[in-house]
Amino acid sequence: MKKIILFCFLLGLFCFASGLYAQEKIVAVVNKEIITQSDLNSYLRFIKMQLAGQYHGRELEEKIAEATPNMLSTLIENKLIVQEAKKQGLKADENRVKARMEEMKSQYPSNKAFEEDMVSHGLTLADMENRTRDQLLMFDIVEMNIKDKIRINPKEVTDFYAEHKDELDVPALRHIISAVTDNEINARKALYELKKGGDFRQVADTCGLSVDDLGEIKPGQLTKELDQVVSVLGVGETSDVINFDKKFYIFKLEEMTPARKRSFDEAKQNIYNYIFDQKMQIEMSKWIDELKSKAYIEIKKENS
Repeated sequence: MKKIILFCFLLGLFCFASGLYAQEKIVAVVNKEIITQSDLNSYLRFIKMQLAGQYHGRELEEKIAEATPNMLSTLIENKLIVQEAKKQGLKADENRVKARMEEMKSQYPSNKAFEEDMVSHGLTLADMENRTRDQLLMFDIVEMNIKDKIRINPKEVTDFYAEHKDELDVPALRHIISAVTDNEINARKALYELKKGGDFRQVADTCGLSVDDLGEIKPGQLTKELDQVVSVLGVGETSDVINFDKKFYIFKLEEMTPARKRSFDEAKQNIYNYIFDQKMQIEMSKWIDELKSKAYIEIKKENS
């Protein structure tokens, strides 16, 4: 009996050690620093928490799916940038770290809600502070080495406007309101009353639907499926019942502002920002390639 108990204990210890090894196995080496599986998992949890503060539902899932495949590559590049920042003697301003943490907390109804969300993502306060510290270091060195050196000639802006004038038109804006419920029978009943000429808000209230004013919507601002629904509505018209994301919607077009030409004065700042971003991406890519060419990077075969 004692041998059986000892065997079970050793087996449990082996399984625990195996799980620990799986978390701590090295997935990449960047110069003299290693990236472990737990580093990668922690980074993914951090990104998920940040994205959850900006996106919700299906859109959040899509953003996470976009970020996940390149996670190791992104973490390696981040590691190179932070290493270069430290090499150049940069240090994160702890006051800025604290301010950034407070900014993240302010997106929640309370500190407790922030802490609960953090724990639900498998993160600690130290994880959040360290990741924030690294982000600020990366921001500072990119600003110093790339952003501050980008120059745009005014002629580039005027030339761009002349070549892309039609693409810069102000799109039509549709003021949309919606009524939503998770009960299809109520939604169908509301649609029936609306087709008889009932007031949208009054019918929605009577039939137990919640009304949401979506404001002015630009083409492409909603999901493709919903964009197709609202784009064919005339002013004052309501859609059929739309089954979307396990809820039932009815949309109404309150009013529409037609598309119009955008003047150069209106467009120049957006054009400047666009050209700046394009140059920034090019220079950033060159700089990271240069950092990689001077670095020792090894990705373990099972992760390549």
